[in-house]
Amino acid sequence: MDVLDTEIKRMETYLDNVENSFTNLQDDNFDSCMERIKINISKFEDTKNELIKNNSRELLRRRSQGLGQKVKQIYQRFDNVIKEKKSEQDKLKSLLLDSLNQKKLNNYKR
Repeated sequence: MDVLDTEIKRMETYLDNVENSFTNLQDDNFDSCMERIKINISKFEDTKNELIKNNSRELLRRRSQGLGQKVKQIYQRFDNVIKEKKSEQDKLKSLLLDSLNQKKLNNYKR
């Protein structure tokens, strides 16, 4: 295994770490998981930029074909988390508005 393969393997490890953080993501550990995700994505990007600087894009494309699919899956997971959090936010907003309206009705009844 040459240096390029080793670096690509390291990039795969960074993506695997991101996927694991998404798997473990819950409300009580959201901040720490997102911080780990951010760190691993940053390391991935740094390694990718270094490889682009030192190798041809065509060579990188041929040797790292599996990375593209993993990146797409991670984007999808980000989208899913955003949709889920937006849905939770909308539900809470609705509950708060209902509560506020109920409070106003009770004040009018007095």
